[in-house]
Amino acid sequence: MKKRVGIWVIRWVLASVMVALPPAWATDTIGVVAVVNGEPITSLQLERRRAQIERQLAQQGRAAPAQQIADEALRSLIVERIQLQAAKRFGIEVEPREVDDAIASIAARNGMDRTQLEAALQQDGISWATFQEEIRRQILLQRLQARVTQGSDTVSDAELDHFIAAFPDLKRRFAEEAANVVQTHVRHILLKTGATLTDEEAKARLVALKERLARGEDFAELARLHSEDGSAANGGDLGWVLPGDFVPEFETVMNRLPVGAVSDPVKTRFGWHLIQVVARRPLADDPDAFRNYARNKLRERKRQQAYEAFVQSLEAEAVIERPTGEGLPR
Repeated sequence: MKKRVGIWVIRWVLASVMVALPPAWATDTIGVVAVVNGEPITSLQLERRRAQIERQLAQQGRAAPAQQIADEALRSLIVERIQLQAAKRFGIEVEPREVDDAIASIAARNGMDRTQLEAALQQDGISWATFQEEIRRQILLQRLQARVTQGSDTVSDAELDHFIAAFPDLKRRFAEEAANVVQTHVRHILLKTGATLTDEEAKARLVALKERLARGEDFAELARLHSEDGSAANGGDLGWVLPGDFVPEFETVMNRLPVGAVSDPVKTRFGWHLIQVVARRPLADDPDAFRNYARNKLRERKRQQAYEAFVQSLEAEAVIERPTGEGLPR
């Protein structure tokens, strides 16, 4: 039910694909600037990546020498290519539906529908196909990282205590980040549609369940009897959740509900839901919030270190050639 797709912020994604149009020579002759394990990287790809880096620097109010930008562009293409090759070897794939879902999430979190997002992309000279391919690559790389770092982020209480002591600034950062964050205690009843249950039937069943709730029946008991989610055994209880934990269709309705209220049937890609908000509280009121925050930071750090070591091993094993005979950027 929960969906954490990394940090899908539209400004970041747009920065990843917004590039100035390459000069005419780049489209007339596509030369090979490097070969990575037998796969070419072209001058057109290099020009696009160089323009992307220049744009990102400009947005940050920074600049860099042209050769430094060109070296960074080539290196980033090489490192990305060896990761994509590794994802292929692992058999990691991304279905078109998953790309569509990720894009829908990006649009929803920025108050847009697909038409508005497509118009914004066109205004910046980005084709829909280019945007889809960028999202597909990002999902592939996220899944590769999750695959190779699995089991690397275990944190003991002793490790956590040492980490907190070593980084006293964590408490200040937590206080700043938690200041305006509200947790929601929520539960739901889920009906999954398919060959044996249509959308219309699922919606009608949930309408009937809501009527029973209005007559005083217990939400938790109805969830145990009727919900098809893993939370059914706990009365549909999803616990205390944070902004961004759920898919937008679910979260939008949840956020609008008063405490104690039950929603009308809500459709997501998981099925049809009845949602009830049990309570709300500031994140800072959660007695375990700071240690959970610190634990997540340490887990992120461990995963990052493990993945960096993995990528370095890929680079060491890769056969990377420059047709021009130049050295590789470092």
